[in-house]
Amino acid sequence: MSRTVRAEQGSQPSFGGVRVGIMRVGEHQGERKARLEIRDASTGKRVDLVEGQSEDLLGVGTLTLDQVHLASGRRGEVTLSFRAADE
Repeated sequence: MSRTVRAEQGSQPSFGGVRVGIMRVGEHQGERKARLEIRDASTGKRVDLVEGQSEDLLGVGTLTLDQVHLASGRRGEVTLSFRAADE
């Protein structure tokens, strides 16, 4: 199952039973990045991704940071794509 979502900083979308907290969204040294907290009931990890980078989603699939949407005066957003491991 593939799925793409747009999520606001501070939200926690879920993919294959794994929550992805959008902790921080921004631009640093010319690269748009996001800090994500990836966790399920027993495991958790914090990762910093640059646009286009992917990360293993605790064995259930792959999460890609497609795009960072910066906003002045309000929270930024990210577009994330999820591809299940069984695809």
